[in-house]
Amino acid sequence: MKLSIATPEKIMFKGDVENVNISTYAGDIGVLSHHTALISVVKEGSIKIKTEEGEKVYKNKQGVIEIHNNEAIILVRGCTEE
Repeated sequence: MKLSIATPEKIMFKGDVENVNISTYAGDIGVLSHHTALISVVKEGSIKIKTEEGEKVYKNKQGVIEIHNNEAIILVRGCTEE
């Protein structure tokens, strides 16, 4: 699955991932390949991603996530890699 994490300043991550875990106001969600289409508001917290190289964690501010056609796009107000 393709993933992009972006802030108003820059692209924090762009690439292929095995899964993504993120907190939304509807609850915590895990996103795998071919996830159903979804748009949700993201809570401030952590974005955990798993790639072939290993796991990465980003601390994020509020934003939105859109999942469509095996691609997830996360747009947040701010983000740092931990």
